[in-house]
Amino acid sequence: MQEEQEKTYDMLSSPWICAGEAVSWEGVLQHGVLREYRKNEIIIQAGQEIEALAYLSEGVVKTVAPEESGQEKIIWYVEAGCVLGETPLLNNKPCAYYFQAVEDCRVYWFSKAAVFGVILVKYPEITKSIMSIMARKVHVLSTQVEDQVFLKPMARVAKVIYLFYRGKKVTGWKEYPSLPVTQEDIASMLGLHRVTVNQALQSMRNSGILENNTHRIIVRDLELLKKAAN
Repeated sequence: MQEEQEKTYDMLSSPWICAGEAVSWEGVLQHGVLREYRKNEIIIQAGQEIEALAYLSEGVVKTVAPEESGQEKIIWYVEAGCVLGETPLLNNKPCAYYFQAVEDCRVYWFSKAAVFGVILVKYPEITKSIMSIMARKVHVLSTQVEDQVFLKPMARVAKVIYLFYRGKKVTGWKEYPSLPVTQEDIASMLGLHRVTVNQALQSMRNSGILENNTHRIIVRDLELLKKAAN
């Protein structure tokens, strides 16, 4: 029971957003318009008016907050089975972030009429899934704020690696021995200098927490990583 609770919490806190319990969208896909996006293509631009809900049926998308200075902050990654742009759609405000395909993606776009007149009215399980995904994103943001205030850089780097690892494990990820993020991604996500992140990663390699690999992030000892994250 405790292990299952830890898995649930890790999934909620992980910046790798997954849909959780599988919910079928097959019954509503005919109400949407399918578009395909190539790797690195922008799906939603920052500042764009959102007039439709995007459902990611295949692929992975990263959400990025741009700044006028040219710097960027990665907010999270989103797996297939999740929705995109739901917050600006419901708030009737331009999107503050941009959404970029990490790999080739298939996205179904649902108009406001389809969302409010069909999905939210006739498909309670999908509605529950959308609400769950929104709640998970809020939890991730609040956790990031708390960590920035209370944790030292070393612990923040260790924690985001731990959450990525556990979050991916919860979704059954088995494809890669290394995490699907780079040192630059972690620096962007945490708002830390790349040198700071590099020093933290090297310290964890020296401590046996990570594999001694300078090009990939490979977890060697999950328990030690968890301790370093506190």
